[in-house]
Amino acid sequence: MRRKTLDLLLNWVGTVLTVVLIVAGVGLVIGNSFTSSQVRSQLQEQKVFFPKVGGRTTRTWSRLT
Repeated sequence: MRRKTLDLLLNWVGTVLTVVLIVAGVGLVIGNSFTSSQVRSQLQEQKVFFPKVGGRTTRTWSRLT
């Protein structure tokens, strides 16, 4: 195989790989945004709320143990 052919082949493989990874990354970002908004809206509709991390009281700890 000639050097010029190898260079051309590797350039195309790199280009295709770059496009595939960019498309996959964009898809993951869109999926994350969609999932987060769906979960948040469904929890709000069902009136499910989680207490803040620092807001534990003695009563809360006694129920957990």
